[in-house]
Amino acid sequence: MLAIIMPFSTARTSNLLRALHWVFGESVSLRRYYTFMAPPKLRWAELWSTVWMMIPSPYVDERLLVAIDDSINPKTGRKIFGCEWFFDHAAKANQTRYAWAQLIVTIGLLKPIKGGWACLPLAFRFYHSKKAIAAAKMTVGRTPVTFQTKIEQAREMLIAVARAFDQGTILAVTEWIYRKTSWVALFTTDLNLTVEQVIEYYAARWKIEAAFKELKQEIGSARSQTRNPVAVTNHLHFCMMAATLTWIHTDQTAQTPARLHNATTRRFYAFFDARRQFTDAVKPSDLRTLCPDERIRHKNSFLSILVKMAA
Repeated sequence: MLAIIMPFSTARTSNLLRALHWVFGESVSLRRYYTFMAPPKLRWAELWSTVWMMIPSPYVDERLLVAIDDSINPKTGRKIFGCEWFFDHAAKANQTRYAWAQLIVTIGLLKPIKGGWACLPLAFRFYHSKKAIAAAKMTVGRTPVTFQTKIEQAREMLIAVARAFDQGTILAVTEWIYRKTSWVALFTTDLNLTVEQVIEYYAARWKIEAAFKELKQEIGSARSQTRNPVAVTNHLHFCMMAATLTWIHTDQTAQTPARLHNATTRRFYAFFDARRQFTDAVKPSDLRTLCPDERIRHKNSFLSILVKMAA
């Protein structure tokens, strides 16, 4: 997890192994490493529940603001789990409208962190068409893949989040708008919201798009070299959890991350700066391995929790 968060590393599978060797001095054989990256018994549901409870002040105006959207990870090569031909609405003029890619339905928590809105990934599901499931007879481990619509997948994830956060109201923010000439109509099922709140929450929804970019381009989730269902799913769990932990750390620290590259049009710190601040905070001089001796007490409680989770 630490190797993924470091800003000079990406989450490509081979790159993480090099980071373990070069940065942490941990010698792991190829067989042990790839076996660890693809075990079907990692308890992600419990790990995510733990991470959710670590989020400081998750509510905004006594509401849990959750953004829902989907994104695609274009791939090259066959027999990659979750890949089929999906329509790419963001394709450029010189690109094909249908991409060989994974389609991922994601929910993320929207909350202000150090002066700006951020989106913390909470859960995801790979979307598969009925045709692809029937043709490939998909399984994850020994569990057969059954068809679910995107709405059903989102509802399943929201229910899990609602059970963990048993206080306040969950407000789902989606991309549904109506356009006609110069008018834009926004609507909500929460009639207690003011006009200003509706506009602010809808504007904050864009941060899930920023989260997709952070995951794909900065952390490197789209550049996974794995193919089998368990390894592909585990890799994305690692990437999304690393992004959420980075934001949790930023929210917990007293100091706002310093922007490395200043720009006249943008003064707010970037996700890269948050990763850099995280790395500086959790890099004690005696951290030689990913799993240090249990007798060593870390002053940074967040580091202790993270190391135990990674172990």
